[in-house]
Amino acid sequence: VVEGRNLPAADINGKSDPYVIIKDVEGLYTKESKIKTSIKKKTLNPFWSEAFEFTYDYKLSKLSFKVMDYDFIGSDDYLGTVKIQIEMTYYNNLIDSWFPLTNKKGKTSGELHLKIHAFASFPVVLPEQSLPIMEQNIRLGVGWDVGPAGGVDLDASVVLLNDTKKILESVYFGAKESSDHAIKHSGDNTTGVGSGDDETITFDFAKIRPDAR
Repeated sequence: VVEGRNLPAADINGKSDPYVIIKDVEGLYTKESKIKTSIKKKTLNPFWSEAFEFTYDYKLSKLSFKVMDYDFIGSDDYLGTVKIQIEMTYYNNLIDSWFPLTNKKGKTSGELHLKIHAFASFPVVLPEQSLPIMEQNIRLGVGWDVGPAGGVDLDASVVLLNDTKKILESVYFGAKESSDHAIKHSGDNTTGVGSGDDETITFDFAKIRPDAR
C-alpha cells in the first residue's frame, strides 16, 4: 500500500485520518496479526509505503482494500474501497498503478496507489511422467468463463489405473464418487457462471483402493 490522493474529507477540519484495511477475503491468508496500515493524521494525500505478504489459493477471486477514517470518539468513517480481480495478476505479476476509490453509492472519490507482486507455482506433468503427491487431501478445480458467444462447457474427471495401466474406474459428473469413497466430484456445471472453480474433485489418498496407481 503506497499512498492515496484526493481522499474524501470526513472531519470538520476538511481533512481525514486515513488508514487501509486489506480485507479478509476467501482464499487469502497471512501469518500477520494485523492486516491494516498505520493511521495518517489530518491529510487527504497520505503516504504509507507499507508492505504486506499473503499466500492465496484457488478460492481467491479478488483483492479488497478498504479505506477508513479514524475517529478518536465513535466509530470510524468509511471512505471507499478498491477491488482488484485476481485475474489481473495472471498476465502481469507486478502491478504498480493508481486505483479509484468507490463508495457505498458506487461513486468514485479519491485514489489509492498500490503495488501488487503476485506469483504462483503450478506443477506441470508431461506424458509418461508422474507427479509426487505430498498431501493426503487435495482438491482439483476447473474454472472457466464464457464469452458473449457462449457454448463452452468443461468437465473435470479422474481415471484410476493399475500397474498395467488398465482402467479401474472413472470419476466424473456421471459417476460422482469412487467405489472406495476416496474421490468425489462436485457435480456437472454447464455454464461456467460465477467466480472461482466451477467443478471440483476432492481426493483422500488414505482411502484410495490399493490396486490404483
